Amino acid sequence: MIVCCIVVTTGVADLQLNDYPPLGQWAIASPASLNVHEQKLADAVAYAIASENPASKDQAIVQATTFGAREPMIRSLARWACARQLTA
Repeated sequence: MIVCCIVVTTGVADLQLNDYPPLGQWAIASPASLNVHEQKLADAVAYAIASENPASKDQAIVQATTFGAREPMIRSLARWACARQLTA
């Protein structure tokens, strides 16, 4: 049973590694060559940009400035994290 799980997991990992092209070698295609309506694509991109979350992409900052700012243990956790980094 364990051997089967390992084989299946390895197979999935191999598929995931081969799903993407090497870095910097992404295929480039025009919307027309993919049968995509160019104006609808442009509208979707504009909507995505306009609807982007204004929060920081750094989750440590987001958590510290939202619910973490009200958490009473945040100072203790921050001290612990700093001490841990200094000893690592």
